Amino acid sequence: FSSCTFFNRVEEEEPIARVNDSYLYFSDVQDLVRAVVNSEDSAMLVTNFINNWVKEELILQKAALNLSNIEEEIEREVEKYRRSKLIYLYEKELVRQKLDTVVTDVQINNYYETNKFNFELKDYVLQPYFVKLELNTPQIDDAKQWIQSDDLDDLAELEDFCYKYAVKFLLDSNQWVFFKDIKKEMSLEVLNTPSFLRKNSFVVKEDEDFLYLLKINDFVMKDSISPLNLEVENIKNILLNKRKITLIKKMHNDVYQNALNRGRIEVY
Repeated sequence: FSSCTFFNRVEEEEPIARVNDSYLYFSDVQDLVRAVVNSEDSAMLVTNFINNWVKEELILQKAALNLSNIEEEIEREVEKYRRSKLIYLYEKELVRQKLDTVVTDVQINNYYETNKFNFELKDYVLQPYFVKLELNTPQIDDAKQWIQSDDLDDLAELEDFCYKYAVKFLLDSNQWVFFKDIKKEMSLEVLNTPSFLRKNSFVVKEDEDFLYLLKINDFVMKDSISPLNLEVENIKNILLNKRKITLIKKMHNDVYQNALNRGRIEVY
């Protein structure tokens, strides 16, 4: 319940403040003094620190006096936290040093195939080509033709065009995107999503400032199995977490078995 008076002090060190039997020493504030070059600022900083220490110490001592009946409970909680924190920090360091963080495509694919039904979509997803342009952008008609084409040369033209003029664009045919994010970006109102996705492979929308071009290369309905490409990072995290749990559990077992084998454990 007290302050820094629990630490051993050099007998000659003079206190700079006292609250009953608790003392504050210059060594407790010397780091503050070193951090400030200006002597006036330093003095003000130390003064504020002392005032805050005095107020806190008064409240602390008052609390200790009035809550003396629960002091043992507090000590138990403090010790419980200390033990828990030490174990957590040791486990964290063990994981940092020992955890294999390499997750291969084969491991990801195997986990996905084995656990497909755990990856049910909560929303509609699609593989789009998406371009957002300012209304006065040149070659807009060309862009509309390029985005609808399957010719690689046309897609290369579109990509060069987007790097020059597009506000935003997405031209990765392997990337899955939630349809709700596309609708938000385009301020697109859709009353019947399944019908819209089935009937529209290319969408052009214009507002006061921008023109939006959307080509839907593929889509998957809500409540279907999520595509693997959309779940790669999720699966990596799952596999790494499983390894982490296994590593920590092995450490616990090894420590116990080692102590048991050396006769360091007795249960009376």
